[in-house]
Amino acid sequence: MLLQRGFWPRDMDDRWVIWLEGDTLRCWRSWTRTCLYEALLSPLPDGGATCAVLHVLDDPEHYHRSPQDEIELDRFDGVLALLLRETRAA
Repeated sequence: MLLQRGFWPRDMDDRWVIWLEGDTLRCWRSWTRTCLYEALLSPLPDGGATCAVLHVLDDPEHYHRSPQDEIELDRFDGVLALLLRETRAA
């Protein structure tokens, strides 16, 4: 599974650290070392997974969370899309 390999910054332009620990996918901002997203995943037989629960950091000192859940879901999707794009380019 791609998520098990994770995504580790290679230079200053890489803003995310993403890895799967057990059934929890964690997404950290590399510069601040702040975990913004924790997704509880349910594995699928084909090697994929579904996200059962998504926890979003709600601490205004470290992250300006959107008041709309849909926007946070779009942001999280964007982080995962970045992981896929970077991994395919490597």
